Amino acid sequence: MLIIVAGILVFLYGLKQGKICGKAFADSIWFTVLFAYIVTETCSSMRMVNRTTIVTIWICLIVLLLILLAVGRKKNIGIVKMELDKENRGIQLFLGMICIGMLALSAISITSNWDSMTYHMPRVMHWIQNKSVDFYATSEVRQITSPPLAEYMIMHVMLLTSSDKFVCMVHGMSYVLSAGLIYSISIKMKGEKRYAYLAVFLFLMMPPAIAEAVTTQNDLFSALIMLLFFYYYLDFAYKSDLKISKEILALSVKLGTTIALGYLAKPNVLIIMAILIGYLGINKIWKKEKLKNMLFAGIVGITTAVIGICPFMIKSYKVYGSLFPSSQTEGIMVTTWDIRLLTANCYKNLAKYISTPLVPGINNFLMKVSHVIGSVFRVDINDPAISTMEFVLPDGDKAYQQSMATNPVVILLCFLVILGILLKKCEKPKLEMGMFFCTILGLLGTCMVSKWSPWKVRYFLPFSVVAVVFVCVFIGQIKNKFKWKDAFIGFIICLGLLSGYGALHYTVNEIKMQYEGDEDGQYSYFANRHIRGAYNDIEDYVEEKGFRQIGLYLGEDRYEYPLWPYLDQTERIEHVMVKDEYLQKLEDPDFAPECIVSIGMGDCELGQVMEYHGIIYRCQYLSPHGYEYAVFDAEEI
Repeated sequence: MLIIVAGILVFLYGLKQGKICGKAFADSIWFTVLFAYIVTETCSSMRMVNRTTIVTIWICLIVLLLILLAVGRKKNIGIVKMELDKENRGIQLFLGMICIGMLALSAISITSNWDSMTYHMPRVMHWIQNKSVDFYATSEVRQITSPPLAEYMIMHVMLLTSSDKFVCMVHGMSYVLSAGLIYSISIKMKGEKRYAYLAVFLFLMMPPAIAEAVTTQNDLFSALIMLLFFYYYLDFAYKSDLKISKEILALSVKLGTTIALGYLAKPNVLIIMAILIGYLGINKIWKKEKLKNMLFAGIVGITTAVIGICPFMIKSYKVYGSLFPSSQTEGIMVTTWDIRLLTANCYKNLAKYISTPLVPGINNFLMKVSHVIGSVFRVDINDPAISTMEFVLPDGDKAYQQSMATNPVVILLCFLVILGILLKKCEKPKLEMGMFFCTILGLLGTCMVSKWSPWKVRYFLPFSVVAVVFVCVFIGQIKNKFKWKDAFIGFIICLGLLSGYGALHYTVNEIKMQYEGDEDGQYSYFANRHIRGAYNDIEDYVEEKGFRQIGLYLGEDRYEYPLWPYLDQTERIEHVMVKDEYLQKLEDPDFAPECIVSIGMGDCELGQVMEYHGIIYRCQYLSPHGYEYAVFDAEEI
């Protein structure tokens, strides 16, 4: 794949420039993601988002990198040598096999989870059709307001491969690259190699990381961006003197762009980023850093971050009249400042994160504690201001679903590390301890302001990938005189294996189900929702009639994506009669669809009439699989 080849060449070019392996690795990820983002927005402004343009641009980048690598290769050939850790080859092989295995699973996985079908993948199809990533009329507002960066990468993959067969590899690669960044960050924090490998292992065994590595959800991708931010953040944290220089300018720009990319990947990462930056500022002031140097770095970073999210803000302003859509946080953020409700909400999110089927009875205990908190604070733990549904803790396989995978091992280790710090069993400088507690504060803040629902637990993955680094670095600082240290490490490895095995077992079964339920040999998008028959009916009817201009009249949160590959003979597919008052203004007044496909808008009847843009449409077909699946033909265009 051209994107992977380009990333590898950027990495090799960094090594050639004399960068250490970790820095070259981080820079290659940063450059590749930023390049894809800039290319997408630039091509979109000229309505040139198409296969020819995207393929040409990536090939040109690869050719340029090959030329740069070739120039002066004799002079710098010794630099392109990577240090091999001969003492830990067995560990490297084991971790490498896990990464390769998950990457293979992501390569064969099908985009079949609910979010992928309703807004992750449909928005990509609209962008490709429109040759632009501008806002468009849609019945599913999340196609507009949810962060787009991960889908930009997916769109590039689809355009480069002309199919959706490898779109899950975006997150499969995020899984692998995050593991590499965790190792690099651990080494950068002066952790021993074996504890750096332990951090990588615990990450690879995280249930939400395993579950999302084979989907098109964006939490694992946002975790990758969070790790990039933290890598460059450490450069500032460890710098003893912030002199105004090209180096500080470059670092500020990189940190600013990772903040922008973080917002575009998943806005909730900004909570942890903001807390860490605030701590960094306080630390530098405490060390009597020159104010003008701090202002220089801060202004450059903030300016870069704002410029990075400007394209999204401009699109939002054109449609909503505000820089950020108000609907972006609806159903996601709490709607109260009552500290009692916020505390109860924080507990509920944490309880979901640490719930597990590994310990019988733990979920019932956590539920009882929630009711005790409600009684003590005299609040309803299911208050609509902090909840979208009743508080329950799914057990069994549900603990490993893509949207609800728990992560109890990381929280347990964080708690034990806090105890170790308080009991002075860990010997780590105050700077790292401060950053660790800032990360914990970021988790608590996210838990507090995220309105509770069973699937919000995946929002905390960016926290976990940073926390696991601190955990393992601190474990390495436990005094070796304690005989229980090796036994403790063995214990957490076993916990990680058990937790990871449950998630891997669930994930493999999910992929098997995607293929076993494939009744006609084609990729099945309905492994999690058995409504395939209705879509086959619609496909057959539209193809028989030869319709090329299709209108979509869909209820909110409906499976839209399968219509795109099923109706691939059409020339144009657009949402019609959009309910959102802002997005309905984006409907094309000249669009006259030959038929309107109605799904999820209530039961229809044959002969039922609707009007759109002055044209009468009559229901001529109902699917025997359900009366909410219908096709309305235009009587005259």
